[in-house]
Amino acid sequence: MSLLKNLTEQPQPLKSPLSTILALPKDHQDKLDYRPDEFPGARDIPTPYGSIRTYEFGAETGPKVLLVHGISTTCQSLSHIAHSLARTGYRVLLFDLFGRGFSDSPPDLPHDARLYVSQILLVLASSSIFSKGEKMRVVGYSMGGGIAVNFCATFPNLVESCVLLAPAGFVERASYGTAKNVMLGSALVPEWAVQKLARGTLVKGLKPKEDKVGGKGKELDGEGEEEDVSLLEKLLAGEPGIGLGEAEVGYQKVAVGDQSLAARSHRYKAWMTDHHPGFLPAYLSCCRVGPISDQDDAYRQLGKTGVPTGFVFAKKDDKIFERYYFEKALPLLQGEDNKPFWKVVGGDHHFVMTHPSEVVAAIFEFWKQVQSSR
Repeated sequence: MSLLKNLTEQPQPLKSPLSTILALPKDHQDKLDYRPDEFPGARDIPTPYGSIRTYEFGAETGPKVLLVHGISTTCQSLSHIAHSLARTGYRVLLFDLFGRGFSDSPPDLPHDARLYVSQILLVLASSSIFSKGEKMRVVGYSMGGGIAVNFCATFPNLVESCVLLAPAGFVERASYGTAKNVMLGSALVPEWAVQKLARGTLVKGLKPKEDKVGGKGKELDGEGEEEDVSLLEKLLAGEPGIGLGEAEVGYQKVAVGDQSLAARSHRYKAWMTDHHPGFLPAYLSCCRVGPISDQDDAYRQLGKTGVPTGFVFAKKDDKIFERYYFEKALPLLQGEDNKPFWKVVGGDHHFVMTHPSEVVAAIFEFWKQVQSSR
């Protein structure tokens, strides 16, 4: 009887640490690197897959933008970009992927493109603004780029344009090497051993260098360059949006305490390995079947839809190289006769956190190009 129950009983979602954190005194919550009130407009969406932490803010009548983060971070990594867009009059929607941040994780499902595209639909359905069926602008970073490609290729009728920030999906799984493929896919390696190795990799990671910007603040950019925040302020002031007065929030120059967004995100990644039971399983499932490799078909289908697509790469990124644009994106999407937009900005793979001014400028440039071509 117990065997039959085990075979038919649906596994419960692996809960995020949100309920535990909310029970802490407010002063303790404020010391966390990623807080429940990180963004305005927070809500938790109950779904059959578990709860999804979502944030929606900015001008209610502004152009709609959906942001999708990467494999080992939370949506906090897109904080500078989200606040910048909201300040300029856009309506912003972002969320924690399953198994990250304050979102639960379904333990019995592969964390592949199908799951995450379904998650996006659940997030959109929870919004009275984004569920109206009007087209939105989609921005995806790293693995979030791979997710965005699959979403836009499947639902082009919902998408006005797609911006891919160092997007995943171009690399072939076979190129991982024998050792990594055996570790991820062999039944000979117990899951506890794989998780232990993954934990060590994530905790150690590629921690960006610390570089003082001024006063108590520090900016971590991976290459010792200072982020020009004043440039972003000037850029936002000149962007012809709906109007700054209608935006609900402003761009945050300085993160909590004396640490930059990149440093906080890195520390929180290590924190999740110990405090979010769904994080490591979700991360490893993405490494095995997620949209981080072998996504040629999805990119090809995106090209066929005609959805305007822009690429932004970082010149010192050692994970997603700018040459992928020429080697993969061009032949897969449209080709030499009708090139997708592309731009190279400063920074390494953390560039969405360390060089937001250049990223936002590239996004605005692409959107203006799309508008002018109509």
